[in-house]
Amino acid sequence: MRIIRKRKLNNHRVFLTIAMLLLTLIIIGHSLKPSSLKAYEPITYEPVKIVTVNVNKGDSLWKIAGIYSNNKMDLKVYINIIQQYNNLSNTIIQPGQELEVPIY
Repeated sequence: MRIIRKRKLNNHRVFLTIAMLLLTLIIIGHSLKPSSLKAYEPITYEPVKIVTVNVNKGDSLWKIAGIYSNNKMDLKVYINIIQQYNNLSNTIIQPGQELEVPIY
């Protein structure tokens, strides 16, 4: 009877020790995480220069972005930036329109 109680007590102590160790590791891990970093924080790009592009018949923002992109960012992100630079609410552009295209 005493042997069974000692084993149960030892098992209980081992469990508590492991649980406390895991809890300590979790607390330490969270305290080492830099608070200045935010999840999904956007990367800020500074353009090297901005070029003016005259839209021709058959052009689209996808085509223009593909020409001036240097693969530093996702094409959808680049198109969004071009839209912001030109105050466009959608991706529709017209022949003869002038667009400012940032080059990165």
